[in-house]
Amino acid sequence: MLFGAAACLEVEGWVGAHVLASWQAGRSSLREGSTAAVVAA
Repeated sequence: MLFGAAACLEVEGWVGAHVLASWQAGRSSLREGSTAAVVAA
């Protein structure tokens, strides 16, 4: 259980850093091409 909690916190840190870096650069944090799939749905 402790491993799962530690892994969750690690991944959350990676995602948070990615989102903040993307927003600071003025771009979406979503993968390229993913917005077209959402609009088409």
